[in-house]
Amino acid sequence: MIIGFIGTGTITSCVVKGLLAAQRPISGIVVSPRNAHQAAALVNEFSLVSVAADNQSVINQSDILCIAVRPQDAGPILNELQFKEDSTVISFMSTYSLSEIRTRVAPAKRVFRMLPLPPVERGQGPVALHPPDPALQTTFEGIGTLIPVVEEESLNSLLAVTAMMASYFGFLDSVSQWLRDHDLPGEQADAFTGSLFHALSVTALSVRDEGFAKLALEHATKGGLNEQLLRELAANDWLSLPKSGLDLILDRLEGRAELESKLSRTQSGEHHVS
Repeated sequence: MIIGFIGTGTITSCVVKGLLAAQRPISGIVVSPRNAHQAAALVNEFSLVSVAADNQSVINQSDILCIAVRPQDAGPILNELQFKEDSTVISFMSTYSLSEIRTRVAPAKRVFRMLPLPPVERGQGPVALHPPDPALQTTFEGIGTLIPVVEEESLNSLLAVTAMMASYFGFLDSVSQWLRDHDLPGEQADAFTGSLFHALSVTALSVRDEGFAKLALEHATKGGLNEQLLRELAANDWLSLPKSGLDLILDRLEGRAELESKLSRTQSGEHHVS
């Protein structure tokens, strides 16, 4: 089985590394030449990876074809290609619905959406797949936690949550910068912050169908520091603002908002999209 990638950016690089680290039954991986630096790095690191002459060559050689181009670039790139009826096509593109992708890659019959994230390079993180498919789940097993998603609306909700990644690291940077402001060396500030939140993330993996309120309660000792900070952050929209932000991202994914759309505060303190 040969897996091909149209678009050789960060996500492609991470998925390729995750697949090969997981030792899936793959006879070869072929990537497009568009990002020459990334493609060359993969070829130099892995003997199973080769660079195709062009995007059409990727399609011709592949049994499973992954489309990993930026959504804004997809139209011109895909319009000039001829897809195979017997190809399995997987789109990594965030803002293309399954029906739109099917139109773009016709006459291919087996078409899917997948949401891999950068941690798949280390075999970590969620990997949502729509619609569910046992064969593909077996192929990509090991690059992360495979989550088969039946309804596309649910996939869009999961996709919206992935927009939290940059905000999460921005939050960590704010914490680390605060430590720097209080005379901690940068290396110590980053190491302490990263280690603390990594440990908390491992604890979070224990939650199954319960939500995280119990963990919040367990970590907020009555009269303690955590109780005080959670109280004050919650009183200042720390809990409600992410929900409003995710509503905005979901609206954009489903065509009700644009990149320029923003959250604005109402007189009641609630946020809405404007």
